[in-house]
Amino acid sequence: MGFCAVMAVIPPDKEEAVVTAAKGAGATGATVIEARGTGVKEALSFFGLVLEGRYTCILSLVDEAQVDAVLAAVTAAADMQAPGNGIAFAMPVTRIAGMESQLSAPGKKPPGAA
Repeated sequence: MGFCAVMAVIPPDKEEAVVTAAKGAGATGATVIEARGTGVKEALSFFGLVLEGRYTCILSLVDEAQVDAVLAAVTAAADMQAPGNGIAFAMPVTRIAGMESQLSAPGKKPPGAA
């Protein structure tokens, strides 16, 4: 059994819907991180002060078998087909510790576990 990190970078008002959707699709939890960033377009300026966009990053570690379902649910919940509603992606995780309670089989260790 392998794990993947599913990350969604979204506007803050979509946080609750995205976390709920991720859990509904099989994620057992989520870490919420406040962030700032810029995109392809220039940041807005107001009297010489640059206004950066505020975002929320939702990170979930999920079993690789659930990645497609979680990614699809997150994408739909944030309405990512519309411009400015965020991005989502998945990355393989090669080493992990502290996920023993998330494993389906008692005593089974994830790949690379310490």
